[in-house]
Amino acid sequence: MKASITLGLTLAASLAAVLVPSSNVLAAPAIHNASICQHWNPGEANLPIYYADGIKNSSTTAKTVVCPLVVTHTSGQSTGYVYVDHNNTVGFYCTLYSYSYSDVYLGSKTVWMPPTTKFTYIGTVPANTYSNHSVVCTLPASYGGKVVAIESNF
Repeated sequence: MKASITLGLTLAASLAAVLVPSSNVLAAPAIHNASICQHWNPGEANLPIYYADGIKNSSTTAKTVVCPLVVTHTSGQSTGYVYVDHNNTVGFYCTLYSYSYSDVYLGSKTVWMPPTTKFTYIGTVPANTYSNHSVVCTLPASYGGKVVAIESNF
């Protein structure tokens, strides 16, 4: 009987340790298809061009897109990171922005998306329980670059 109670308490404690998240544990990464990205300027509603595997710019000049990230915040997490999956023949820049729920700027990182790599780490920015985040990319002209997806962890 005593052994059964001890075993039961041990199992309960083990289960509780697994089910109760630690404040230092990161949430599972969220993968965002580039279809979440929108044109930056209202007059460019027909740009960029959306494909099943990402977005490209068909214009003869570079165009900016903004990709708002849907995030699931982890309690106690003070930073978040982003990777951009891209496919391009010409390099371009993307910037990760972080703002608080009251629209206070928390930080940003800008990174070059080289044509030689396909998955680029932007870095970490400050985050809090109610912060919001977006990635802004300037797509090269004439189909020179494509954003495929964005992976985030906040």
